[in-house]
Amino acid sequence: MWPFPKRPAPSSRTLREVLADTERFLVNSEESDWACANPSEIIRDLRSAIQAIEEKREVDASLLRMHFAPTSSIQETAMWNRWSDEYLRLSSEFDELIGKPNKPVETTETAARPPRLT
Repeated sequence: MWPFPKRPAPSSRTLREVLADTERFLVNSEESDWACANPSEIIRDLRSAIQAIEEKREVDASLLRMHFAPTSSIQETAMWNRWSDEYLRLSSEFDELIGKPNKPVETTETAARPPRLT
């Protein structure tokens, strides 16, 4: 028997859905003593990303990666407010959808466009 867990199945959800679900948890969360941003600041950044997706603009992937990173704002807030399991699920989906650090964020709307050269 293989001792390592299998890679989870690809998410059928969109980045917008994952961000909106994360926001729903944050709305009722108290500020953590350990998080570098409070829930209202994180919510502001998530809403900005959701709006960018809806308007088919580029998303600030670096900011989102910072919030979703291990021991960063969202995880610390989740632990403080006892929704760590949900954070792990959401962050796994986020990581799958956001891609590698230098890869542009791909939403269902932008996936059909050719890649932008820099």
